Amino acid sequence: MAGVELKESPDGCEKLLGCCIEPHLKWQKQIDSLLSRLQLRLNALEHLRSMVPVRIRKQIVEGIFNSVLIYCLPVFGGCGKRDINSLQILQNKAARLICNAGWRIPRKELFAKVGWMTVRQLVCYHTALCTHRILSTREPEYLYSIMFRMNRSNRIIVPHANLTLMQGSFCYRGATEWNALPEVVRSCQSITTFKLLIKKWIQENVAQFE
Repeated sequence: MAGVELKESPDGCEKLLGCCIEPHLKWQKQIDSLLSRLQLRLNALEHLRSMVPVRIRKQIVEGIFNSVLIYCLPVFGGCGKRDINSLQILQNKAARLICNAGWRIPRKELFAKVGWMTVRQLVCYHTALCTHRILSTREPEYLYSIMFRMNRSNRIIVPHANLTLMQGSFCYRGATEWNALPEVVRSCQSITTFKLLIKKWIQENVAQFE
């Protein structure tokens, strides 16, 4: 509005729907905040290790740890590998807590037991889900106006981007990852069936760890 002075927040960061938005559009403060919240939950969950059975521990961890981990993950999922690895370390700890497993148990064995996707895989999964919803519902209109452009192979026309910042954006990642999916997955209309197909595809094609 005319005459309204906009002031930058003291810490140079604005919170929007729980996400920390920085002026340079990077995600360091968001990741730091998320790591802090996840670590606090892990500390609390440690007390449950010897008090409740594995099945109940898994339900609790998924409710108060995983739900926080995946919130807005498609938005900041283009952050750097170092940040993804930091989140992965805490997810590994959560899996070990559920299984009451020592450090010698391989990570792949742990994730097979709990039936989880890793952080890298979750970024792909939730980005694909958001892309599917945008293309199906045509909402939000701004994102649909960018992502609805298709070529003759029914793939999204990816905007040219040389900057790492642009390549990490949701629209660029969403379009690129969508185009990598097989036609049978991309053409699926049912969100329930799409979730099953995309999870299976990711588990077979996206590496769990770097």
